[in-house]
Formats: sequence, C-alpha cells, structure tokens
Amino acid sequence: MTITDHPATETVDALRANLDILDELLRNKPVQARSQARLEQLETAAREALADPEIGRDRITTADVARISGCSIGTVYRYFPDRVAILDRIWPDRDAHLPAGYTPPAPEDRIPAPSLTLDEYETAERFGIHE
Repeated sequence: MTITDHPATETVDALRANLDILDELLRNKPVQARSQARLEQLETAAREALADPEIGRDRITTADVARISGCSIGTVYRYFPDRVAILDRIWPDRDAHLPAGYTPPAPEDRIPAPSLTLDEYETAERFGIHE
C-alpha cells in the first residue's frame, strides 16, 4: 500500500481544503517562513489558553494569546481581528455538538453575569454590605 492509497490521505486532503477556507479568516496571510512560524506560535498559544481551566473557550481573549505566546497584542491583531477569529481558526467545528437547529438566546434573553464572585457575595452577606 502506498501513502496515496492510505485512507487517511483523504482526510489530509480534506483538511488542506479546509485550511484554504480558514486562511480567509486571517487578516494577513503569512508569506515568509518566519511569519508562518509566528502564526503557528499564536495558534499554539491559543490552544494552550483553551486547555487552561482558568481561561477556556468562553474566557479566551486576544490578550491571553499574546501573553502566552510572548508576542505583542499588535502581533495578534495583525493576524486575527478578534477572539472569535482565533477560535474559528483553531477550532472551526467547536459548535458541532449542539443540536441541529439550535440558536443561541438573544442578548436580552441571556442571564446577566453576576457582578460579584461567590466569595465577594458571601463576604457582603456576612458583614451586611449590599450594593
């Protein structure tokens, strides 16, 4: 069996086709080898941020990616316009587990984030301090 006959070759070809689509998400496509290395460094940092339980998918920011990669925030914005573009690039199928036809709630229907952490709330309750 040659490498071109291997079943994984189809998967690799599909991934390469998807990379062309994912490249459209980039502000600047890397041309030189060092630019490609910088992009890979940013992608690796984004994956590390996703794996970090303190950050994760819902809290990842461009600043996190910059800090973890050791790059400036300007370098992150050179390649990605926002955090969603970073997520789209490294995890394009992140919503695949959602049921078919699911639509997220409208902003006015979402439950607001608490203004206090649980510790702050308990401290305020204990000392009778309320906003």
